[in-house]
Amino acid sequence: MDARLKPGSFAVALRFRFGPRGIRFYPAQPTAVIPNARWSSFESLFSALLCEVMDPAPQEIRTFFVTANTAGRRRLFQVSSNADLFLSVLRDDRGRGRYEIHAFVVMPDHFHLILTPAHDVSLEKAMQFIKGGFSFRLRSKTKVWQESFASERMKDVRGYEAHRDYIHANPVRQHLCASAEEFAYSSARGEGVDLAPAHLRA
Repeated sequence: MDARLKPGSFAVALRFRFGPRGIRFYPAQPTAVIPNARWSSFESLFSALLCEVMDPAPQEIRTFFVTANTAGRRRLFQVSSNADLFLSVLRDDRGRGRYEIHAFVVMPDHFHLILTPAHDVSLEKAMQFIKGGFSFRLRSKTKVWQESFASERMKDVRGYEAHRDYIHANPVRQHLCASAEEFAYSSARGEGVDLAPAHLRA
């Protein structure tokens, strides 16, 4: 099977074949086998193919602001034990070197993070660790998260600081506290986070 992209989209044409071991991808020569899985769309399949065959991007361009919402915007994290559980997932993943966390806030029905995945961990995989890890520990009988997440790459110091300040001000804007430092479930006090990457420091 050939999947050729429109001119100008990418500089390569993709060719892959479904087999008993999974999906074999051919840019010019066979390079990777991706295990069988249930692909929700061609987009998710294509993303997986690229993750397997392309070299990881430099760490200098892999810091992201991300947002994820609970299913139905349920105020799941209004329960302090759930918010504590979520923070324990972040803490454990950081301890395992899966990603660095530079800023965070856990709101009643969503969270914001600035994170840098480890060099061998894609952003999508890092979010699987976070969302999937929390869902597994919560053991809820109902859906926990909305599908997917929103992300924006941090390109410079100004953008990084603006998103960090936005994260810390979120509870104040929602009238959950009088000052950012009073909110227990954010990094406004500088606890439980990693330094900003060197190229994003003032």
